[in-house]
Amino acid sequence: MVLVAVATAVYWLNPPGNPTVDIAALVCVGFLIYGPVMLIGLHALELVPKKAAGTAAGFTGMFGYLGGSLAANALVGYTVDWFGWDGGFILLLAGCVLAIACIVPTLRHDKRASLPRAISRPA
Repeated sequence: MVLVAVATAVYWLNPPGNPTVDIAALVCVGFLIYGPVMLIGLHALELVPKKAAGTAAGFTGMFGYLGGSLAANALVGYTVDWFGWDGGFILLLAGCVLAIACIVPTLRHDKRASLPRAISRPA
């Protein structure tokens, strides 16, 4: 997400007349955004039993497209109408910062929690 924010800032601050930089920034955003989006569905699949995997994937996709896409389009459209494209890019960068803030607490990993527990048998 940090790299997505950097690529978004490069696209926003690139002066007119540099289409190569624009294309490279958009390619980077498109390439880098797939990881976080994929992790949403993967996390949902980890939380449910095998029998409900298809349903969980379907629900995350449905809510991602309906709720997320609809809300994002409305919010970005409203922001761009009122504040111009500078406001729209600030909103996109704020979304990147919010996503990073949500990801940071998950970076701390305790090795003891990931090791399988030994099954103790009574003597």
